[in-house]
Amino acid sequence: MSITVNKKLLLVFFIIAFFGKVQAQDAFFNQYFSAKLFLNPALSASETATTVSTNYRTQAKSAVIPYKTSQVSVIIPFIKESSITNKHDGGVGISVYNDNAGEGNFKTLGAYLSYAFNFPISYDGKSTILSFGIQGGLVQKQVDLTDLQWGSQYQPFVGYVSTVVGESDLDLVQNNMYPDFNAGFLISYNGAKTSLKRNLNYHIGGAVYHLNTPNESFLSEIESTLPRQIRLHAGMEWKIKDKFKLSPNSLFIQQGDVRHINAGMYLSYQVVPYGTNVFTRETEFLIGSWYRFSDSFIFMTGLHNNNLTFGFSYDLNGSNLRSSSQGLGAYEISLTISQFKKSRLKKISTPRI
Repeated sequence: MSITVNKKLLLVFFIIAFFGKVQAQDAFFNQYFSAKLFLNPALSASETATTVSTNYRTQAKSAVIPYKTSQVSVIIPFIKESSITNKHDGGVGISVYNDNAGEGNFKTLGAYLSYAFNFPISYDGKSTILSFGIQGGLVQKQVDLTDLQWGSQYQPFVGYVSTVVGESDLDLVQNNMYPDFNAGFLISYNGAKTSLKRNLNYHIGGAVYHLNTPNESFLSEIESTLPRQIRLHAGMEWKIKDKFKLSPNSLFIQQGDVRHINAGMYLSYQVVPYGTNVFTRETEFLIGSWYRFSDSFIFMTGLHNNNLTFGFSYDLNGSNLRSSSQGLGAYEISLTISQFKKSRLKKISTPRI
């Protein structure tokens, strides 16, 4: 049976789903700390106020196969309040993401519930925190077959006839839903809580996704398990002057034979000092750059304060696909909103975006 496909994505998809020669990869965000629950379930315990975040990423229209990925998440902290001090025990999170590939031909929708708890591990009981998180959810994958052209639709001396119904020998299921489970940890140090190293914060974390290696196949006769994905991330924030902070960060992802490594840093400058205006107080301007090895250069800018964070980033394609995409990459925007109230607790130290 001969098959022709008028969207290159569908050809790639059928190779992946039906023959299992290539393992699928998860979608990702450049501004990965804006999508905390998409990075590490342990980050459910990183916020001290109710926080809502969203990311939207799209590939340039000139690219061969455009992708659009978005996520929305909510983190609700667990705080024990008293007249003397408040204690941050952890948090719960809800997240939803959507990934569309090939102008909507292949869609992935996922919804997750996360829970994480904190353990103080330093002698002072507050500067160094160990967090553990777990996450579970449902993922639905869907393929649209309307762009497929089957061999039976090509007639002698006529060519392709769209009114002829195509037939397939494959027992194909267009929708596949499966459970998915993840877990992670985070160690964070906040120098502002101690008499030493007040200008230095750092963190290191890791997570394992798809612990249950779910079956994502669209064929009832063939099993295609989603390989476990390992994510490691680390970074620091160093106050180099009164209004300047430097934050180097890195991310390592391994899934099957596919590996992603991001490394770079951003600089923050306080453009609005301390004040009473809840919308603008302590606002910082952010600018930075990262390199995704063997793939692209990433440029980022944004604004941040205790209640609002906005980020914009752009990928400059440096891979072998540069010519087919006319040198254009992808852009991403993020917005994070925290509850508008002054907290006596400082959130666990992680990058802004």
